[in-house]
Amino acid sequence: MTSLSSRAVGHGLDPLSHSPTELLVTIFSLLSRFSDVFALAVTCHRLRHVWMTSTNVIYRQVAPRCIPCEQHARMFLADQGGPAKESPMLSAEDVRRLVRNSWVVEKAISEFEKTIVCKVRSMLYPKPRISNIILISQQPDHGMRRSPMAHNDIRRT
Repeated sequence: MTSLSSRAVGHGLDPLSHSPTELLVTIFSLLSRFSDVFALAVTCHRLRHVWMTSTNVIYRQVAPRCIPCEQHARMFLADQGGPAKESPMLSAEDVRRLVRNSWVVEKAISEFEKTIVCKVRSMLYPKPRISNIILISQQPDHGMRRSPMAHNDIRRT
Protein backbone atom coordinates (compact mmCIF):
# COMPACT_ATOMS: atom_id res chain seq x y z
CA MET A 1 0.00 0.00 0.00
CA THR A 2 1.42 3.40 -0.96
CA SER A 3 0.83 6.64 0.88
CA LEU A 4 -1.08 9.57 -0.56
CA SER A 5 2.08 11.60 -0.94
CA SER A 6 3.97 8.92 -2.86
CA ARG A 7 0.96 8.31 -5.14
CA ALA A 8 0.48 12.04 -5.63
CA VAL A 9 4.14 12.68 -6.37
CA GLY A 10 4.27 9.65 -8.66
CA HIS A 11 1.36 11.01 -10.71
CA GLY A 12 2.55 14.61 -10.68
CA LEU A 13 -0.09 15.77 -8.17
CA ASP A 14 0.65 18.08 -5.27
CA PRO A 15 -0.35 16.39 -1.97
CA LEU A 16 -1.36 19.76 -0.49
CA SER A 17 -3.86 20.27 -3.31
CA HIS A 18 -6.09 17.63 -1.82
CA SER A 19 -5.75 18.71 1.82
CA PRO A 20 -8.71 20.31 3.58
CA THR A 21 -8.79 24.10 3.53
CA GLU A 22 -8.79 24.28 7.34
CA LEU A 23 -5.52 22.33 7.45
CA LEU A 24 -3.95 24.60 4.84
CA VAL A 25 -5.05 27.72 6.74
CA THR A 26 -3.45 26.25 9.87
CA ILE A 27 -0.22 25.58 7.97
CA PHE A 28 -0.19 29.18 6.71
CA SER A 29 -0.95 30.48 10.22
CA LEU A 30 1.98 28.60 11.76
CA LEU A 31 4.53 30.26 9.50
CA SER A 32 6.76 32.75 11.29
CA ARG A 33 7.17 35.38 8.55
CA PHE A 34 5.02 36.82 5.81
CA SER A 35 7.77 36.17 3.29
CA ASP A 36 7.16 32.46 4.01
CA VAL A 37 3.40 32.98 3.68
CA PHE A 38 3.87 34.69 0.32
CA ALA A 39 6.29 32.00 -0.87
CA LEU A 40 3.85 29.22 0.08
CA ALA A 41 0.95 31.04 -1.58
CA VAL A 42 2.69 31.12 -4.97
CA THR A 43 3.52 27.41 -5.06
CA CYS A 44 0.20 26.35 -6.61
CA HIS A 45 -3.27 27.60 -7.54
CA ARG A 46 -4.91 25.88 -4.57
CA LEU A 47 -2.61 27.49 -2.01
CA ARG A 48 -2.99 30.87 -3.69
CA HIS A 49 -6.76 30.49 -3.47
CA VAL A 50 -6.54 29.57 0.23
CA TRP A 51 -4.35 32.63 0.90
CA MET A 52 -6.66 34.94 -1.05
CA THR A 53 -9.83 33.70 0.66
CA SER A 54 -8.41 33.36 4.19
CA THR A 55 -6.13 36.39 4.30
CA ASN A 56 -7.67 37.90 7.45
CA VAL A 57 -7.48 34.70 9.49
CA ILE A 58 -3.87 34.09 8.46
CA TYR A 59 -2.92 37.73 8.99
CA ARG A 60 -4.30 37.78 12.56
CA GLN A 61 -2.15 34.74 13.42
CA VAL A 62 1.11 35.70 11.71
CA ALA A 63 1.22 39.49 12.16
CA PRO A 64 1.78 39.54 15.95
CA ARG A 65 4.87 37.36 15.49
CA CYS A 66 6.54 39.33 12.73
CA ILE A 67 5.26 42.92 12.68
CA PRO A 68 6.27 44.53 15.98
CA CYS A 69 5.19 47.98 14.76
CA GLU A 70 1.85 46.78 13.36
CA GLN A 71 -0.23 49.69 14.65
CA HIS A 72 2.08 52.20 12.97
CA ALA A 73 2.17 50.18 9.76
CA ARG A 74 -1.65 50.08 9.80
CA MET A 75 -1.81 53.87 10.23
CA PHE A 76 0.67 54.23 7.37
CA LEU A 77 -1.53 51.95 5.22
CA ALA A 78 -4.64 54.01 6.05
CA ASP A 79 -2.75 57.19 5.10
CA GLN A 80 -1.94 55.55 1.76
CA GLY A 81 -5.65 55.09 1.05
CA GLY A 82 -5.94 51.57 2.47
CA PRO A 83 -8.53 50.41 4.99
CA ALA A 84 -8.85 52.26 8.29
CA LYS A 85 -6.63 51.12 11.13
CA GLU A 86 -9.65 49.72 12.99
CA SER A 87 -10.94 47.79 9.95
CA PRO A 88 -10.90 44.01 10.51
CA MET A 89 -10.89 43.31 6.77
CA LEU A 90 -7.67 43.27 4.80
CA SER A 91 -7.02 42.05 1.29
CA ALA A 92 -3.93 40.10 0.29
CA GLU A 93 -2.63 43.29 -1.36
CA ASP A 94 -3.24 45.22 1.89
CA VAL A 95 -1.15 42.66 3.79
CA ARG A 96 1.64 42.92 1.22
CA ARG A 97 1.63 46.70 1.62
CA LEU A 98 1.50 46.37 5.42
CA VAL A 99 4.57 44.15 5.41
CA ARG A 100 6.40 46.63 3.20
CA ASN A 101 5.24 49.49 5.47
CA SER A 102 6.45 47.65 8.57
CA TRP A 103 9.91 47.38 7.00
CA VAL A 104 9.87 51.10 6.23
CA VAL A 105 8.70 51.98 9.76
CA GLU A 106 11.29 49.74 11.41
CA LYS A 107 14.05 51.15 9.22
CA ALA A 108 12.95 54.71 10.08
CA ILE A 109 12.91 53.89 13.81
CA SER A 110 16.36 52.31 13.56
CA GLU A 111 17.74 55.30 11.69
CA PHE A 112 16.15 57.69 14.22
CA GLU A 113 17.73 55.79 17.11
CA LYS A 114 21.09 55.69 15.38
CA THR A 115 21.26 59.39 14.52
CA ILE A 116 18.97 61.43 16.77
CA VAL A 117 18.89 59.41 19.99
CA CYS A 118 22.66 58.99 19.88
CA LYS A 119 23.16 62.76 19.63
CA VAL A 120 20.68 63.49 22.42
CA ARG A 121 22.37 60.95 24.70
CA SER A 122 25.78 62.46 24.04
CA MET A 123 24.40 65.90 24.90
CA LEU A 124 22.75 64.70 28.11
CA TYR A 125 25.48 62.32 29.21
CA PRO A 126 28.83 63.51 27.85
CA LYS A 127 31.65 61.02 28.05
CA PRO A 128 34.25 61.88 30.72
CA ARG A 129 37.69 62.74 29.49
CA ILE A 130 40.55 60.41 30.32
CA SER A 131 42.58 63.26 31.86
CA ASN A 132 39.88 63.76 34.52
CA ILE A 133 39.96 60.15 35.66
CA ILE A 134 42.41 59.13 38.33
CA LEU A 135 43.25 55.52 38.10
CA ILE A 136 42.97 53.62 41.35
CA SER A 137 46.45 52.20 40.94
CA GLN A 138 47.86 55.75 40.92
CA GLN A 139 46.14 56.81 44.16
CA PRO A 140 48.41 56.99 47.23
CA ASP A 141 48.04 54.44 50.00
CA HIS A 142 46.41 56.45 52.82
CA GLY A 143 46.87 54.69 56.11
CA MET A 144 46.65 51.20 54.68
CA ARG A 145 48.81 48.96 56.82
CA ARG A 146 50.21 45.70 55.77
CA SER A 147 50.02 42.75 58.07
CA PRO A 148 53.30 41.81 59.79
CA MET A 149 53.39 38.62 57.77
CA ALA A 150 53.17 40.47 54.47
CA HIS A 151 56.75 41.73 54.77
CA ASN A 152 58.36 38.59 55.89
CA ASP A 153 56.70 35.34 55.05
CA ILE A 154 59.67 33.28 56.20
CA ARG A 155 59.63 32.38 59.88
CA ARG A 156 62.86 31.75 61.69
CA THR A 157 63.09 28.86 63.97
